[in-house]
Amino acid sequence: MNQPSFSFLGLGLIGGSIAKALKAAYPKCHIRAYDSREETLGLAQSEGIADEIFPILDESSGSKLCRSDYLFLCAPVSHNNENLLLIRPFLHPNLVLTDVGSVKTGIHEQIRRLGLEANFIGGHPMAGSERIGYQNSKASLLENAYYILTPTREVPREKVDAYRELVSSLGAIPLILSFREHDYVTAA
Repeated sequence: MNQPSFSFLGLGLIGGSIAKALKAAYPKCHIRAYDSREETLGLAQSEGIADEIFPILDESSGSKLCRSDYLFLCAPVSHNNENLLLIRPFLHPNLVLTDVGSVKTGIHEQIRRLGLEANFIGGHPMAGSERIGYQNSKASLLENAYYILTPTREVPREKVDAYRELVSSLGAIPLILSFREHDYVTAA
């Protein structure tokens, strides 16, 4: 695989762990990151994980974040709708938009309302820790963890295959489900 570029909206435990796993697997990849906590961004940059950092999410940073091949929505679920509205004008057709939320119905409904189905593959890494925040993130968090993918029907198969391959390259075990199946299984 070439060295793709990645953007993160939020660098907490999960976003930070994914970013660290990506840098470990693809050392020359380019990572752009937005987080509301400047100390988080400073730490991610000093560790060599984030190549570009953005403490404010606005039109300028949104357009730069959308230049990546993959954009991960890793902010709290309650912020995803607002963040999607801000970055929507800057999304390009080849970008894979994904999230890491534990509930999929809401994000899939918002993606449909915004007409972003051709870009979206929902994601839920079934990993975590009793500790939170970027400072507790680690590349190994995803190893041997199931990583649920919930692609829309409109997203091209090549994007789904490439994302599944990317998830596997991080040591996780990708599983493809519909968002309804995901929510039913995780609720049970």
